[in-house]
Amino acid sequence: MTQEVNGAEALTELRPRMRQLFTVLAGEDTGKVEVIFNEAVNNAFRQGSKVRVKISRIGGKLILRVKDSGQGFAGNLLLHSLCSQDLAELFDEKLIDESGRGLLIMKAMADEVCFNHQGNEIMLVIKLGYNN
Repeated sequence: MTQEVNGAEALTELRPRMRQLFTVLAGEDTGKVEVIFNEAVNNAFRQGSKVRVKISRIGGKLILRVKDSGQGFAGNLLLHSLCSQDLAELFDEKLIDESGRGLLIMKAMADEVCFNHQGNEIMLVIKLGYNN
């Protein structure tokens, strides 16, 4: 499924449909998938006015791709730096910050996280707790 979202109003309309889709695709992992999805989409809207969401399920894995219309950033470099730090300590540091928690949350909850070369698309892989 691929969906392009333009603006906050469209995102508000999309969220309930995504919840239904995640319930079908992810079952008991729906809550975790929703948190990861919301963080990725919220970050994307901060960077660009248009956001494209692509969702696939391959066996026991759900793959979320979220691309924004912004310039991008060195996302993989940032992810690499997060891997060398204790996530629990980073959460404590970022708890009261205005920003910076979204990527930490996605990194902690998803099984795989990476950005495209430009840094304006994130791919998140979530291993599901069961296979349909």
